[in-house]
Amino acid sequence: MSDRRPYWKQRYETKRAAGLCVKGACTSPAVNGQTLCEYHRSQHVPMQRDMQRRKILEERNRERLPDERAGVTIKFTILAAGKMNEKTGVSEVEEVKGYFQTGEYDDGRIGEVFVKIGKPGEGMALFDQWGIAASIALQYGAGVEELFSKHVATRFQPAGKVLDSKGETIDTCTSVLDYVSRWIIKRYANRPRRTP
Repeated sequence: MSDRRPYWKQRYETKRAAGLCVKGACTSPAVNGQTLCEYHRSQHVPMQRDMQRRKILEERNRERLPDERAGVTIKFTILAAGKMNEKTGVSEVEEVKGYFQTGEYDDGRIGEVFVKIGKPGEGMALFDQWGIAASIALQYGAGVEELFSKHVATRFQPAGKVLDSKGETIDTCTSVLDYVSRWIIKRYANRPRRTP
């Protein structure tokens, strides 16, 4: 009766039984009843330790939001320049509607942000990804001002006059990220930061 085990498993068990290193074509003796030689063990152990440390740090440093949390939802409209009317030479005004939501920790610090735009298009999906990245950065302890000030004054369409549901004092924006970032800085920058 033939051995039905895969070749790699046969080779592994044969080399292990002979007291040899099981790594690839290595024929060095294994160390103290282990399955790896001195060289491969020196390569393997630090990598395992590094992976374990990284996992511990990731779990320890990220402060996840509670399942039930307070937050703010802002509905806004940007009156942006639309297509140019060829007959009159005047740009039409295009209304771009959207909203953003923030999630807060129990002490009032911001922990997540989501941006949704009513205008269809592939570019609008990037706002979801930006919100996820900003949320993860906040949960790892990034400062509000440090994180969101990088997006103030970014220029792309839609841009223009802003009408929002809260009647805030941000009148115009150079982009959606500019508006959201300035609003978040205005509201959350003076809150205390997380202590590690």
